Parts: sequence; structure tokens; C-alpha cells
Amino acid sequence: MIKKIKKTISGICLALIFMVAVIVCFAAIRWNHEVKNSTYTEAINNPDKLTILYRPACSRCHRTLPRLFLEHYLDSKGEYLLNANKLSKKQLDDLECRVTPTFRYKNVSYNIDDYQRINKIWMNSH
Repeated sequence: MIKKIKKTISGICLALIFMVAVIVCFAAIRWNHEVKNSTYTEAINNPDKLTILYRPACSRCHRTLPRLFLEHYLDSKGEYLLNANKLSKKQLDDLECRVTPTFRYKNVSYNIDDYQRINKIWMNSH
């Protein structure tokens, strides 16, 4: 009896680990897709679509963006993801990017890392 319970519990744990791994993979695939298909021109010309500017080595970005993408990996509207290191100073000024992450929606830029405010912006844009 105890062996059956242990076997069932280990099977459930294994299934949960697998599901978490699948979710993380989907979020990573979506992130890579958005990064590869986002351009400055598209972002500046489509103010009704959320634009996120990040830097790969930014600790504020590392604190907020993985959680955001894990929680919203199934959202289908999409967004623009731009690496701020690949933009010129003029382009960053046009997007009002002072610090990363920057979230831009409807021609307003938010240079924040407060997750509740970021999530509200995300929900409004999606």
C-alpha cells in the first residue's frame, strides 16, 4: 500500500516537473520569436502595440521580464521586444528610454520595474 502511494506521488511530481518545463520552454520560444521579429521601425509606427526595451545584462530586466513572460506566455496579441544595446541614442530618445526595462504603449513610455504596474500595462495592451 505504501509503495503504491509513493509510486503515485513520484508520478505526480514527475508530471508537474514536466508541465513546468513545457511552460518555461513555451515562454522562451515566444521570447526568442518576439526578439527576432521586432524592429524599431515597426515599434515606432505601431503605438497601439506594447513595446518592451531591455538590455541582456540588466538586473532590473532579469527581475521582471521572465516572470512577465511566464505568466503571459499564451497571450496572443504579441509585443515588440527591442534590445536597447542595438539601438542608437536617437532611437532610444525617440522611445523615451532612460533606463531598462522600458514599456511603451500608446506613445507613453514607462521606465519602471514595479511588477504590478507592468502587469497593468500588459493587461491594457493585450
